[in-house]
Amino acid sequence: MLLLKGKRISEGIAIGPLLFIDNEKVKIPDYPIEASEIESEFEKLDKAVNACVEELTRIKQIALKHLDKDHAQIIEGQKMVLSDEMVISQVKELIRKNKQNAAQSYAQIFNKYQSILEKSFSSYHRERYSDIADVKKRMLHRLSGNESYIIDTIEEPTIIVGRRISPADLLQLGHDNIIGIITEVGGSDSHIAILAKAFRIPYLSEIQDFHKLRDYNHAVLDVMEETVLVNPRQEDLHYYEKKEQEFIASKNIKVDEIVTRTKDDQAFRIYLNLEFAEELQMLDVNYIQGIGLFRSEFISIEQNKLPDEEAQYKVYSKVVQLSKGIPLIFRTFDFGRDKFIEILDLNMFHQDKEFETWGGLQFCLENPDILKTQFRALLRASKFGAIKIMLPMVSTLDEIDRAKQILAESQIELEEEGHEFRRDLEIGSMIETKASLEILDDLADNVSFFSIGTNDLANFLLGTKRDESNTNNHYHPKVFQAIKKIADCGKRHNIPVTVCGEMGGDRYALPGLIACGIRSVSIAPSVLQMVNELIKNISAEDCQVLERRIMNSRNAYMLLSILKDFYYYKVKTY
Repeated sequence: MLLLKGKRISEGIAIGPLLFIDNEKVKIPDYPIEASEIESEFEKLDKAVNACVEELTRIKQIALKHLDKDHAQIIEGQKMVLSDEMVISQVKELIRKNKQNAAQSYAQIFNKYQSILEKSFSSYHRERYSDIADVKKRMLHRLSGNESYIIDTIEEPTIIVGRRISPADLLQLGHDNIIGIITEVGGSDSHIAILAKAFRIPYLSEIQDFHKLRDYNHAVLDVMEETVLVNPRQEDLHYYEKKEQEFIASKNIKVDEIVTRTKDDQAFRIYLNLEFAEELQMLDVNYIQGIGLFRSEFISIEQNKLPDEEAQYKVYSKVVQLSKGIPLIFRTFDFGRDKFIEILDLNMFHQDKEFETWGGLQFCLENPDILKTQFRALLRASKFGAIKIMLPMVSTLDEIDRAKQILAESQIELEEEGHEFRRDLEIGSMIETKASLEILDDLADNVSFFSIGTNDLANFLLGTKRDESNTNNHYHPKVFQAIKKIADCGKRHNIPVTVCGEMGGDRYALPGLIACGIRSVSIAPSVLQMVNELIKNISAEDCQVLERRIMNSRNAYMLLSILKDFYYYKVKTY
């Protein structure tokens, strides 16, 4: 029996055969060309581009059939990369200048872009590495003569395994028979993670000793326990088969009542995190308490540029109308100053410098026209219903003041232009940087609510990237200590505090959050049922015994053990 540990991405459990996706490795031809062969290499390059675009077009149609146009735009972004004229011209210039074959030249250009992404501190930028890698491998297989590098479909329920797996891989293989995903690298912000959660496919990443899986062809994938088990004992297999059946059954259960109080009658709110308007269409808003986070930067998926005011207004208006009056919080654009706001807009890379380590509100304030355009669109959409605005990556009180000034200017402009809008918008602050923790009381005096972005908060507090830790950063005592500090500040100033990062949907972390004073979370729809049942069966008073143990824990491993013990002995009674 072999047990491997990993990082939870998409909840669930699966038992089945393993299919290894090995298309990341390509043998690149290494030979020079004569001057007379340059044009034929150009022709080979153009032919490969056209073939890959056609292939991705077919894959996009699969996404449209099974999901929606916004998820299909993930594939459209890769098509844009393939057709990027500046990138193609750079490849051709290498062919001409160095007299090297098309495959070598293409690999050289894309290796540079991948290096930039991989070194970035931003998790969003690092996760785009997989998108770039998928485009590169498709092209290199074509240019190297191996045009069919992946099987068309999977005919039986299968767990797919790979160092990295792209959205196109998932869609091309056919998600209906993919019962689990295991990767060596990849995070919760990746596009494969978005699709896995949309399809409710169990997904575990950052597997320790990943290479050992290659000796096996069947496994138990238990994302709840963050484990991959191969060659289980018969008695263990029966246990996991029962868990798998419970998970399969749970996928078909509709949550028709979201709890508002814990088992011991303490108030608790459960909101949802959304990226696309279509996600709201698939939900019954009569049973939703609110949208605690609408990630507005995902609108850029639909275009190869920053959306203008009208495009934003159209999306925001649709979301407000679909929400039918439930609480709705829009987060303003959260991307880096590198302007890499489109999934794969490679033209942005040509400054040849690594990405900066911050973005969010500061970037928008340094480009005030971007923020004003968004404020104008949000204000105009507010005529259809009440909304709140949340500012990301706040570091100073001055940033809040400047943002408010731009909002006020936007209101004056719209009023002069005769637009209808609400004037009583509440402004909140994301708390996810070290600097914001030092000015909590000042921030609380100047905003209406706090939202804790636990993913980035953990990274900034610990000074690590997500792929540098073998356990989730958010189990570290420093993170819980910071959350308690934020919750205490919210109580002093009588403003709501909501956790809207991955921790809010983590079955082990949630009791710890309650112990630290959190009474509101905003989570992915895929974990709504689990969180709803947990809150229904948990006593906030029981959780208080965790507070001292959390504060005295020495490291993430020790604290995770404490939280797991509490969950299994005090919570999991259903």
